[in-house]
Amino acid sequence: MSTSPVKKDDGEVRVAVEYGTVKVLHALAERINLIDIVNWAAPKRNGLPVCKLVFIMAANRVLDPRPKYTIPDWYQRTYLPEILGVELSLDSAYQTLTRCLAYLTDDVQMEMVLAARVMMPSISSPRASYTM
Repeated sequence: MSTSPVKKDDGEVRVAVEYGTVKVLHALAERINLIDIVNWAAPKRNGLPVCKLVFIMAANRVLDPRPKYTIPDWYQRTYLPEILGVELSLDSAYQTLTRCLAYLTDDVQMEMVLAARVMMPSISSPRASYTM
């Protein structure tokens, strides 16, 4: 885990947060257009975007697996709030993360699109592979 003392907590107190690993994982997700694909497969018009909540849960599972109810605390100790622009309130974040899963289905199409993006990263337009 690489840390960077860039996040402020309560005024001027600086807190070291997990930076390098979350930054690399986010770059990989961008490379395969993970957030766009999840947003396409599970659009939501109100509240926090499902695609970003899914990324938060996936990043946690890859970097520091823990129960869903502890993800908000882990999230606050990373640089992800700055990268994603998503603020998870500690008192309601677990319910928010759990509810976002209801927007996802067992639709194989999203998995096929993600597999195609990983296997054929040279596709210039991510939307071109969305319609199957």
